[in-house]
Amino acid sequence: EGALLADLEALVAWSLLRSDVADGEVRVSMLETLREHALARLESDGRLDEIRRRHGERFLELAATAEEALEGPDQASWFERLEVELDNIRAALDWCFMSGQVEEGLRAASALHRFWRGRGHVSEGRGWLALGLSLAEDVAPVVRARALWTAAHQADAQSDWDAAIPLLEEALALFRECGQGREASFALSELGFIALVQGDPPRAERLCEEALSLARELDDERAMSAALNNLGEVCSATGDHERALACHDEAVRLRRALGNPELVSASTYSLGLAAFWSGDLPRARAARVCCAYPHLPELPPNSRKG
Repeated sequence: EGALLADLEALVAWSLLRSDVADGEVRVSMLETLREHALARLESDGRLDEIRRRHGERFLELAATAEEALEGPDQASWFERLEVELDNIRAALDWCFMSGQVEEGLRAASALHRFWRGRGHVSEGRGWLALGLSLAEDVAPVVRARALWTAAHQADAQSDWDAAIPLLEEALALFRECGQGREASFALSELGFIALVQGDPPRAERLCEEALSLARELDDERAMSAALNNLGEVCSATGDHERALACHDEAVRLRRALGNPELVSASTYSLGLAAFWSGDLPRARAARVCCAYPHLPELPPNSRKG
């Protein structure tokens, strides 16, 4: 309401609040002692639970919005925004799990899967997901499946394969049960990658082929790109460099069309490695440049053999 801004200005003038300006936006914060006093006043007035609920819902909404935004060209600015709001996100997740809003908390923690990995908060993300899953008795199967997959994805980032495999296998079963073909493709592809790093290329190839077949059946470009990227890794490991290059080339094209710089960079990196191992050094060099600058156009024609 109108009086709020005037009150905030007065509190800033009295140094009871601090006002910081960054990128044209104003953020207001307070000393911890003042915050504790304010919380005590809210609790004595019987308003604390309502304020916490409103705060939690606000940042659950932010997490849901961020999930889609982190898939697009504005992901860098969204990574920054979420980093600034991390303490608020933590408070919202804490409110969810402590007040019995477990399903909402799992949805939010899962929605932030790119943020946890992209900004180096993997251990924290795993912690929130583990807490939520330990409390998840009556959540919807698809919510549990997504949380399991997200937890496995974070475990992968720390090469904790023993933790990731059972999470992925349970997630895959639930995705199939719920008719979530796209998510099932992701889980299959992830299991294929783990099989590769654990030294079982034949199983890795079977899983990645199954993931790719399912993704093509659904005509899902995002799932196709993930399966192609991992299948390309398998082909490189088994010496089939021509097929590896074809897989990574298609994955790069799909991911450029999706407009996700992070995924473009990852696939271009894999393409460059495949080109290097195949002996195509000009193409490997060109991929190295495009990996560092994923917004550049596709690799120049003279970097391709044939």
